Amino acid sequence: MGIPVTLTNAEWFLAACSGVMKTIQNYRRGATNKDGIDENRGWDATIEGECGEAALSKYFNLWWGGNHGNYKAVDVGGKYQAKTTGTDYLILRKRDPDAGNYVCLKGRAPSYEIQGWIDARTGKDPKYWCDKFNNGRPAFFIPFRDLYPMENIRDGLENYI
Repeated sequence: MGIPVTLTNAEWFLAACSGVMKTIQNYRRGATNKDGIDENRGWDATIEGECGEAALSKYFNLWWGGNHGNYKAVDVGGKYQAKTTGTDYLILRKRDPDAGNYVCLKGRAPSYEIQGWIDARTGKDPKYWCDKFNNGRPAFFIPFRDLYPMENIRDGLENYI
């Protein structure tokens, strides 16, 4: 079981609005979903991702602003990338930055459980590369058991960058 984090109604609303704004920005600039997600699920995936970022910011007691227009920004506090999932894996894509730390949140807004974290170098190990769900969307699927505990991310962050 992970570390529970629940967004308040106001936090949930702001994060969901941020997801709507990002989706509209993507449509306006002609961006397509790079992960092969059905376009009808694009709203849902973006909103859940934004809510996951907000939940991780809440855990760290850091301000979260959504980073609109800055597609290379680090999700939370300039230090942590949030990965929201409904599966039992932290999922990294080849296009995810090769440096930094990824924190996995499982759940659906407004309630998440932080499962742990992994640095990009370790998470992109070829042993994790597969098409786990046989849907033509291979990625690095890191099982929760291989994630580092959250206690290590604050005190020992410099050891993993």
